[in-house]
Amino acid sequence: MKLEEYQMLPDVFSVKEVKQLFLNAMSDFTKGTLNKREFLEIMCEITDRQGMTYQLLEEKLKKKIDLMMCNLWNIDSYDDVDDILFIVVNLGLESCFNKAKETIENPGNIPEDIYKEIQETVEEVGENILNPYASM
Repeated sequence: MKLEEYQMLPDVFSVKEVKQLFLNAMSDFTKGTLNKREFLEIMCEITDRQGMTYQLLEEKLKKKIDLMMCNLWNIDSYDDVDDILFIVVNLGLESCFNKAKETIENPGNIPEDIYKEIQETVEEVGENILNPYASM
């Protein structure tokens, strides 16, 4: 499926249906059917729908998505950082969140706007990364 098709999906799905959406998108990306930008935008769309289930993501799937987000982490693109942080925070992806924290601990040549985005996200989330529903 393409981004436009995901955007047109209903807001509410069952946990099982959301899981399948994630698996389909990851499969399409792995096969090269989607480029990185399309994939991240699609993952944001699905993450929105996951949030509407009010349930934590299945641990096995969560770890798989976390690994993919770690592998896609790119501090040269504000859009990538913004999308990945949205996914990380809303799904409770600990490894990629820690990677983001490490980025601002050793900023090197990170662009100012990207540094601020990461810093604000880390401060906002604090120690509650494992449960995206903690503040509700």
